[in-house]
Amino acid sequence: TTAIPTYISNTSGRPSFAFLTPSNQLKTMSEATFKMVDKEVLENVKGTSSLIKYFVMSYNNKSLSDLSILDTPGFDSNDPEDAMRTIEVINECDALFWVIDVNKGELNKTSIKTIKENLHRPLFIVINKVDTKNPQGVETFKKKIRVTLANSGISYEGIISFSKKEKASEI
Repeated sequence: TTAIPTYISNTSGRPSFAFLTPSNQLKTMSEATFKMVDKEVLENVKGTSSLIKYFVMSYNNKSLSDLSILDTPGFDSNDPEDAMRTIEVINECDALFWVIDVNKGELNKTSIKTIKENLHRPLFIVINKVDTKNPQGVETFKKKIRVTLANSGISYEGIISFSKKEKASEI
């Protein structure tokens, strides 16, 4: 679970980890420290999230040679800080890829409201775990997404679906 927005990019060198402060200073950190900052730490060490705007992680991954990913906590978290951290950075990207579990059933109303009010970039819907449903169930879920977004007045560029069995290069 992403507790703080994290930029993920390719590097030809050794993996590196850093964080950007609210005053836009980039500070390096060890991989061990990076891995320690999770939801539990943020809940127990009050104020940590106010010191970190987002993490920056680079590692050797050819699938990331032409793009960077900004992984966010998401809009539908029970923690209002998670939603705020996501809202603060979503328009820094060229496009938003909203990842939705095919088994979820319904789109989260809070997420829909937040996207409608705050997103100013192209939206792509990514349905994951499609290997856990039969093809008819996946199509039914896609139809439900199309109807929900249309009724909410949210435009999107397309729906992408994949399973964990697929290679990143295939997706």
